[in-house]
Amino acid sequence: MNIKVPHSWLKTLLETPIEPRVIANKLSLSGPSVEKMEKVGDDWVYQIEVTTNRPDAFSIWGIAQEINAIFKFQGLSAKLKEPLRVNETPRLETKELSLEVKIEKEELCPRFTAVILDHVKIKPSPVWAQKHLELSGIRAINSAVDISNYLMLELGQPMHTFDYDKILGSKMVLRESRVGENIVTLDGVKRNLPLGSIVIEDEKRLIDLCGIMGGENSQVDENTKRVLLFVQTYDPAKIRKTTRELGFITEASSRFEKGLDTEGVMPGINRAVKLFQDWCDAKVASKVIDIYPHPYKPKTVSLIKKRLNHYLGTDITLAKARDILELLNFEAKINGEQIEAKIPSKRAGDIEQEEDLIEEIGRIWGYNKVPNILPSQGTAPKENFLFFWQDKVKDYLKFQGFYEVYTYSMISKSDLEALNLNPNTALKIRNPLNLDLEYMRPTLLPSHLLSFAKNKERGKGTKLFELANIYLPQKEGELPNERLTLAGLWQTSEFLALKGVLEGLFDELSIDASFIQKDIPNYVSGLTAQVLSDGKELGEVGKLDPKVAKTFGIEDDIFVFGLDFEILSTLAKLTKKFVPISRYPEVQEDISMIVDKKTEIVQISKVLKEAGDNLLTKVEPFDIFEDEKFGPNKKSVAVHLVYQSQNHSLSSKEVEKVRNEIIKTLEKNLGAKVRLRLDVV
Repeated sequence: MNIKVPHSWLKTLLETPIEPRVIANKLSLSGPSVEKMEKVGDDWVYQIEVTTNRPDAFSIWGIAQEINAIFKFQGLSAKLKEPLRVNETPRLETKELSLEVKIEKEELCPRFTAVILDHVKIKPSPVWAQKHLELSGIRAINSAVDISNYLMLELGQPMHTFDYDKILGSKMVLRESRVGENIVTLDGVKRNLPLGSIVIEDEKRLIDLCGIMGGENSQVDENTKRVLLFVQTYDPAKIRKTTRELGFITEASSRFEKGLDTEGVMPGINRAVKLFQDWCDAKVASKVIDIYPHPYKPKTVSLIKKRLNHYLGTDITLAKARDILELLNFEAKINGEQIEAKIPSKRAGDIEQEEDLIEEIGRIWGYNKVPNILPSQGTAPKENFLFFWQDKVKDYLKFQGFYEVYTYSMISKSDLEALNLNPNTALKIRNPLNLDLEYMRPTLLPSHLLSFAKNKERGKGTKLFELANIYLPQKEGELPNERLTLAGLWQTSEFLALKGVLEGLFDELSIDASFIQKDIPNYVSGLTAQVLSDGKELGEVGKLDPKVAKTFGIEDDIFVFGLDFEILSTLAKLTKKFVPISRYPEVQEDISMIVDKKTEIVQISKVLKEAGDNLLTKVEPFDIFEDEKFGPNKKSVAVHLVYQSQNHSLSSKEVEKVRNEIIKTLEKNLGAKVRLRLDVV
C-alpha cells in the first residue's frame, strides 16, 4: 500500500534539520521505501510504499516514528512531537446525551468507542489542514468530514461521524448482515450486502457498512448540530471478505483489513474531540463509550545473542540490540545471553518470533553493514525439468512460425456456451471484475479464438500458441485442479500440416505418440484425432466446427490443438537414439489392403512395424479409398514400405520372407486382405 506524506505535515510531528532527499534515502534503506518524491509548490510530497504487515506505518505519525528511530540510531538530530491531546480524555461540557450500544458478537469489533458532540458548527477547515489533505490526495469537504480524513492520515486510525439526530432511537446494534439486506452508502450507491458483512443498525434500518463506508441516511451535512464520533477496530478478515465480494475498496477498508492497533483507538478519539472543539466549536455531550472486552496483553519474545549474530553475520552487542528495540517502542531487557522483548500493541500482528526481532534489529543496524559473504555451498537443488521442457517447446513452436500469446485465465458465460459447455460445470468467480471475466476457463480454446478474432485482419495463416493453466472444479470446498496445458491455433485448411508440426514436436521431445481418429465435440467429424502415448491421453487436434468459429466472429478455417503439458513433460526424454545411415541399398514397395472402415491407420502401422522386425525401416500410409465394391463397411488403404539392413544388401528371398510374415500378421490381427503389391524402382 502506498501513502503520500507531505513534508510540511511530517515536520509538525518530527523536528529535524535534515533535508527531504536525505530523509527519503535514510528511510528507504532502513524502513518503508520512498518510491518517489514530488515537488509541489514550496513543499515536498513523499510517496511511500508500506508493506502489508506494517499497518502501524500507514500514517504520518507512524512514518515519523520510523524516521526518529533511524536518525537517533545514526546519531542524527530528530525529536518526536506527539499529536496534541492524544492522551487527554474528553470531559463533559454540556447537557449529557445518551446512546444505547449493543455488539452481538464481540469478535466482530475488538474495540468500540464513541462520544457525542453538541453545538457543532459545520464550516471550512483551517487552510493549513486543507492543504495537508489535498497534498495527501484527499479533497477537503467541510470541518466535520475533514477531521475524520485528517486523523486517518495522521494517526492511521479511520473514524466515522454520524449525524446523531438521524440515529433513530439513539440506538446502535453492531452485527453481521443477513440475507437480502442492502444499504445506500455515502456515495449514493445501493449495495446488496454479502452475508456476514459487519453492519450497524439503529432502531429501524442499517446506517453503516462498518469499516468501509457509512450510510447515506445518517451522514453529516450542513444542517448537522450534533455529531456522534465513532472510532473502532474490526475483524480484518471480515472487512477484506466484504470489500472483495462487493468489489469496493476505500481508504478506510484498506487500513481496517490489515488489522489495526486496539490501543490506538483512544488516542484517536481524544485527538478527534480536540479538533472538533477547535474546528467546529463543538461541546462534549457524553462520556466516552469504550467497549473493550479483551485489553491487549503484551507478549514476550526472546532473542539469543548467538543466533542474532549468526543470522546477520555481525557482532552486535546485546546492549546495542536492546537500544534499537527500545527506539522502536519495544520494552527490552537483557537477561544473561539473551534479550526479552515485550511486543508493543501496534506490532502485535507482525512480531511473533525471534527471527522477527532479528529483522527489526538488522534493518535499523543497516543491511549495508552486513558482511558481503556468500553462504557455503550445500547440496545443489534438484533441477526442475518442467521449466526446461517449457522453454524447449516454446522454442520449437517459435521456429515453426507460431506466436506466443498471454491471455486472461477468466472467460465469460457466453464463451462457455459457444463451446457447448455447461457453465454450471465451470468454476464461477464470486466477485468478477466484469461479466466477461466471470468463470475460470476449463479450456484455453475460447481465449485463443477471442485473440484470433481481434487480430484476424493482420494477415492470413495466423499461428498462435499458449502454455498456461486451465481450471477444473473439484469437490465442494476443494481448490480447483490447475492443469498446465499447451494449446494452439492455426488459420489453415490442412489437417496434415498441423499434425506434422505436432509430430515434429514429439520427435524433439523423444515421445512416441500416435494419432487416433475420433469424433470430438466442437470439431469437424473426420478431421479430428486423439493424441496418445504410452497408453496415456495427451490431448487432441483437429478442425474447429465452423458453427463454433462463427459465434466468435470467425469465418476462416481454423485448426486447433490442446495437449496436457504435465503428462507431456513426464514422457519427454533428454536422450536421443542415434541410428546410422545404412551403406546398403533400400528395397521399396507399395501394398494395398482392404480392411474394416473402423480400422485406424495407427493400428495398421503398428502391426506392420511389429511384423517387419528390424528390416522394415519405414511405413508411410499414402492413400485411403472407400468403394462399395470392397464390401460393406470396408475401405482400401495403400502403404509405402521400405526394407533395409545395416550390415548387408537384402536378397529377394529375405524381403519375401518378411513380406509374407507381414501379410500373415495383417490377415490374423486386422482381418485384412492384401489385394495389390507394387515394387518401387
